[in-house]
Amino acid sequence: MVFHERKKNRLTDYDYSTPGAYFITTCVQDRRCVLGEIHNGQMFLNALGKIVHGQWEWLHRQYDYLILDAFVVMPNHFHAVLVISPDFLFVLVLLGFIIGYVTAKLEKKSKKETKEIENKDSNGENL
Repeated sequence: MVFHERKKNRLTDYDYSTPGAYFITTCVQDRRCVLGEIHNGQMFLNALGKIVHGQWEWLHRQYDYLILDAFVVMPNHFHAVLVISPDFLFVLVLLGFIIGYVTAKLEKKSKKETKEIENKDSNGENL
């Protein structure tokens, strides 16, 4: 198997330990379209997409030093602008924690949702 070298997505001279606005993109494994569908140019979230959306909004309610700017859930990825208040000092640790937390929550909830979907027939009735 041949692995392509990953594109560097960070500025070489930028200090990422400073508060400020950060553009975040996270993709679903294997870029599978599991968060919803686009119809007529509009995104329709499914249960997993709603989990991503809800968990992202939860961050702002949970941590007052986070300001959620624009964000969008797409069928196989998520874009967001996250602003971290100058009052918060541990930005690098925080960014890793936020992305890891949202990913872990999505994984846990998606497993539960997948099991529920698998246990229903085509009419939506429990098997």
